[in-house]
Amino acid sequence: MPAIELDGLTFQYRGESEPAIDDVSLTVERGEFLGIAGETGVGKTTLLKSICGIIPFQEAGTREGSVVVDSKRVIDAESVDQLAPTVSMILQNPESQLFNLRVFDEIIWGPENLEMDREEIVRRGEEAMELFGLEGFGDRITYNLSGGEKQKVAIASVYAMNPDIILLDEPTSQLDPIGTEMVFDAIDRLVDEGVTIVMVEHKIEELAEYADRIALLEDGSVTRLDETRSFFTDTTVEHARPQVTQLGMQLNETGVADVDVPLTQDEAVVEYDALLGEP
Repeated sequence: MPAIELDGLTFQYRGESEPAIDDVSLTVERGEFLGIAGETGVGKTTLLKSICGIIPFQEAGTREGSVVVDSKRVIDAESVDQLAPTVSMILQNPESQLFNLRVFDEIIWGPENLEMDREEIVRRGEEAMELFGLEGFGDRITYNLSGGEKQKVAIASVYAMNPDIILLDEPTSQLDPIGTEMVFDAIDRLVDEGVTIVMVEHKIEELAEYADRIALLEDGSVTRLDETRSFFTDTTVEHARPQVTQLGMQLNETGVADVDVPLTQDEAVVEYDALLGEP
């Protein structure tokens, strides 16, 4: 069964005249990394909140359609907490979801609230520390960490609860390139572990490199959903592309050169070195 199934999902916040998301239908397979692209204010965060249960349990409004996560309807759960072991959401500002003074206490806070056995709590905490390269960070003060380190701790703390699905809402929006690389390295580890990832992200280059498929959200509706390479290289559709991809397409369209259009910088180095006759 798919990890996530949305069918005709519409949600309008109380007091608003238009729905934030409108008639959204899509399926996310288990172990898939789905990137969500789109301008600010088109409903991306609302979509994630609907998947993890913040909507309808914590935010009021009118909801239509269905959300099925791990073969269970979200609406049938009793609370967001009941859904947390299956699907968890990481916010764009890690400081808003760090509650403990020390790193290890933060990472095991979720399993503790799920009332797991102490031995299992410690095992999960140590596993998460190792997986995300946080060995030696256990006694570090959370608010003294860099932005990238804080976001890695936030992701590790969610991982420690062992959810099948992790949703990320612009996790690198406040990070420099080094911090961004740290976070995507952590997410790549999650994908290797078989976790289903749905990420809202404005940094197109990173989505192009890591995501399996891209969904484009416009005015609350999914207007395009495609495999990553097809999404970014379709000449009939106007949307943001990685710069190396745009360059390759322009070279082909103008007849200057005939290249295999790259999606990533690594692909671009190989392709353009060959074009220039570099060894």
